[in-house]
Amino acid sequence: MKGVKKFGEENPFYKHQHSEESKQKISESQQGNKNSMYGTKAPCAIKINGKYLTEYAEEIGVPYKKFYLYYYRHEKDLEKTINYYLSKK
Repeated sequence: MKGVKKFGEENPFYKHQHSEESKQKISESQQGNKNSMYGTKAPCAIKINGKYLTEYAEEIGVPYKKFYLYYYRHEKDLEKTINYYLSKK
């Protein structure tokens, strides 16, 4: 049945292991440009006007994850994000 998670003994791969050949193929498929995360920056490494996004969040006293999500969902507008959290205080 598609979309249903099977744990333990109900999982068809239970008590099986990938062969060395399979492990190698999986490893190769995750290398270089094929990897979806290749070339992207971690959200905490974003630098604007010489300051990391985490620093802006700390100054305002907002958890970084919330700050980043608002920033990302609102067209990456830093000023709008800062004003939003300052207006909530």
